[in-house]
Amino acid sequence: MLRPNEIPLFPLQSVLFPGGTLDLQIFEQRYLDMVAQCLKHDSGFGVILIEDGKEVLANAGQAAPSVVRVGCYSKIIDFDQNQHGLLNIRIRGEHKFRIVDYFESASRLMVAEVVFLEMEPVISTTDKDQGLIELLQTLLKHPAVKLDPKDIQFEEAALLGGRLSELLPLTNSIRQTLLELKDPVRRLRNLERILDELQSRESG
Repeated sequence: MLRPNEIPLFPLQSVLFPGGTLDLQIFEQRYLDMVAQCLKHDSGFGVILIEDGKEVLANAGQAAPSVVRVGCYSKIIDFDQNQHGLLNIRIRGEHKFRIVDYFESASRLMVAEVVFLEMEPVISTTDKDQGLIELLQTLLKHPAVKLDPKDIQFEEAALLGGRLSELLPLTNSIRQTLLELKDPVRRLRNLERILDELQSRESG
């Protein structure tokens, strides 16, 4: 039984932001059990970036991955079985947390004692952000992007920055740095700087 500030972890080679969605295919027994418990208790789990190691445990002797300290608590919003009998779930990020300590359960599920971080302030986007809004609108038209523009809140700085951070071709280390920022406006300005640097490299 988990204590109030203990959550199961799902270490990944990706970064999830509050308000973002992620599709996962579940096949390891430890995660099948975790999903069953989450659905039963209407609870969630933490998505956390792997610093070193593998997502999947190939054998009993394989070490657990090392992970960063700040992640995103998520809840399951949809699930189904695919034609191969594997479980697909869609999750949505809710809020950020910081790991105090973590350990492995008997089933080798990673569990963390966490502190949930303060929600970022709700700040409206301005005319200065119009270029970033138009960029996100363009990214949403790409056939590989499965987000409905009607579900995107372009007028909120934190959500605009989160979706751009997830969709732009950034390294996970940069995404993690952006996730850990507490100021959504600063995140947007950092994204503008990163985009300017990318354009300079391409033109150079």
